[in-house]
Amino acid sequence: MKLNPEFSRLMTKYAELTDQGKGDTEEAMHLFHEALQYAPREFLDDIGNKAKEMGLLPNKPDGYTPDGQPLYNLEAMKKRLGIDEDEPIPDFILKDSYKGQVHRTQ
Repeated sequence: MKLNPEFSRLMTKYAELTDQGKGDTEEAMHLFHEALQYAPREFLDDIGNKAKEMGLLPNKPDGYTPDGQPLYNLEAMKKRLGIDEDEPIPDFILKDSYKGQVHRTQ
């Protein structure tokens, strides 16, 4: 698996923060989220499967992009994870959220 250099750079910075005990900070979450934009498909599949095993993602997505990528509703995810409905979704997640055509599941 060939890694994008930007993915490697961001994940190294993320690992440094987690090693310092700062893995739960907004800075760390932002780095991880940004790194995902450059992640190889295999990595995304692995973390998606792990999130399902941990009960963090439903087994069935809320929809799919036209090219078959799974999509999850952010408000439904907050509810699933026990996050207060009044808690705002971080801007760095909203700015990168999918805004194209969605094929909804039933």
